[in-house]
Amino acid sequence: MNADSARRRAAYRTERDRARRAFAEDDGSAGWRHLERAHVLAQPDAIPHIGSHIAMLRRALIERDPGEAAGQVLRALLAGPASVTGRIPTGNDGRARTPLSERMPIPDDLAPVLPNLPAGQSESSRKRQNG
Repeated sequence: MNADSARRRAAYRTERDRARRAFAEDDGSAGWRHLERAHVLAQPDAIPHIGSHIAMLRRALIERDPGEAAGQVLRALLAGPASVTGRIPTGNDGRARTPLSERMPIPDDLAPVLPNLPAGQSESSRKRQNG
């Protein structure tokens, strides 16, 4: 594993830990935000990418959200092949409400651990482009 991959995986684990803590403290909004951030970090690697969708599926089941749960089952099945083939929508938050192929801006604080990010994909670069 190279240094960039190790940094990305460490950041992924941090976001997953923050999600667990937020949910344990009954802060569902923060918990989902951290799961979404973990998903962005996991996309390039098949196993963590699948794991991020499994974590979202677990949470959807806990919250008894059938739409989110169904979306996560589909995404968990597609995540591995998408990562392996490099056909990932950069920045996509992984939620069922978000179209599978929609690219989204990368949060600025995550961009440094995603060094292969195409130019113009971070939040700040989008803001600069749009004035």
